[in-house]
Amino acid sequence: MDTTDHQVLHAALALVEQAGTDFTMEQLAARANVPRATVYRRVGSKAALLQRLMQEHGVVLDDRRDIRTRILHAARQVFGHYGPVHASIEQIA
Repeated sequence: MDTTDHQVLHAALALVEQAGTDFTMEQLAARANVPRATVYRRVGSKAALLQRLMQEHGVVLDDRRDIRTRILHAARQVFGHYGPVHASIEQIA
């Protein structure tokens, strides 16, 4: 595992410990100090990252909220950070 992979996984573990699965890929990129595109190239998707954390690091995930609640929560975070004019669907996803 190279340094960037290690940074991303370490940051993801810290975020899961802090907020469960309720973090964005943008937050992960900021915490790992790498561009968001690099995060996606290294781990694929958030689902793939969480699967990898479960398999390689034994992380137990318990995210029982439904998809609608998760989307609304993400939208609230993005709108709060960027405002309604500058927020994008990509940021919410």
